[in-house]
Amino acid sequence: MCDVCNILGTNPETLNGKKPHKLTVTIYRAHNGSRPMLLKLCYVHSIDLFLVGEGRFFEVYPQLRVAMRGSGSGGDGVSWAA
Repeated sequence: MCDVCNILGTNPETLNGKKPHKLTVTIYRAHNGSRPMLLKLCYVHSIDLFLVGEGRFFEVYPQLRVAMRGSGSGGDGVSWAA
């Protein structure tokens, strides 16, 4: 499931239709730590990330930034990159 859809409580199939896109994306600069983070994104949110960039993406979805700060073990779906 898409991390953004999960945090917002939306159904990714309703948002994306039957598109099978599930991308794992590495976020480098938007987090205040030294480690990159991995996000699983659906088709619509991956396009949104590409169009607006990492910094603006977290302004549009501030709940995701809160989830990233609270994660580390990846319990909510957001995980650290190896």
